[in-house]
Amino acid sequence: MIEISQDVVIINPSAGRGRAGQRWSSIAAQVAPDANVCITESAGDAERAAREAAGQGCERVIVVGGDGTIHEAINGILSVEDSHTALGVVPLGSGDDFAHGIILSGVGHPAPAPWRRAVTIDVGRVVAGGRSRYFCNVLGIGFSAAIARHAQRHRWLRGRPRYAMALALAMFKDFHHAPVSVSYDGGPLQETKTLLLSVSLGPREGTFVLAPNARADDGQFDVLHAGALSRWQVARYLPRIFRGDIPTEDARIEARQCHTAKVISGNRPLVAHADGEIIVGPEANCREIAVSLIPARLSVLLH
Repeated sequence: MIEISQDVVIINPSAGRGRAGQRWSSIAAQVAPDANVCITESAGDAERAAREAAGQGCERVIVVGGDGTIHEAINGILSVEDSHTALGVVPLGSGDDFAHGIILSGVGHPAPAPWRRAVTIDVGRVVAGGRSRYFCNVLGIGFSAAIARHAQRHRWLRGRPRYAMALALAMFKDFHHAPVSVSYDGGPLQETKTLLLSVSLGPREGTFVLAPNARADDGQFDVLHAGALSRWQVARYLPRIFRGDIPTEDARIEARQCHTAKVISGNRPLVAHADGEIIVGPEANCREIAVSLIPARLSVLLH
């Protein structure tokens, strides 16, 4: 049981190949010396601890770890109706897309030491496979979810090398175009062949800048849809994509903004990740995914 206090620190000691575990005591003393400390041991621990903290009215839940631990924490906080618990982030993961995205897009404002930035962010909600999840950075469907699956299997690598390997494996094993119907903001469903669909709040996904104009506080999703591209065409575009230069002059690549989206698949199960965590795999046989935006829902402090 978490004792009521101003702050709760949740530490994933395995994040960043053990960096969080090595540095957690000095960091906790710096950002919240009087906090209760919870050390995660398995998947779901961070979500349960954050839910308990928010339910008891704790002022801040501080995550020491990576994007996966942050994803669990926001789902714990937001599962408590009308929670006003803020999220503190000490980024020590392998990719840290959420934290880098906050810095890259320049959202928020400088915060008092020991924090760098303070921002109130939008949050996404996805309903897929019979359950609802929140996300703070990106929802990826199709090829990007396949990359996330491979990245989870190669945690011994960190940063860009890990996701470059995952990309190469997905290019070889998971490259296909799914016939789906997509609707934005309640509009008509449009049939299209889809390689990937990314619904972003932040600019980075798997260390790659797929939504260069995305901001976590602008009240809208930035969407990237890639259609029937070949492997060779994707490989040719990769140097530009690595720089955050999305080749939207190709009619099969669309960038747009929206507040809600729906994806329906007819003959192939949808695979999706939220903040790098797989929420539906092929075994779930999910045929419909709905996404909506909750504006200005969560206060965040970035270390």
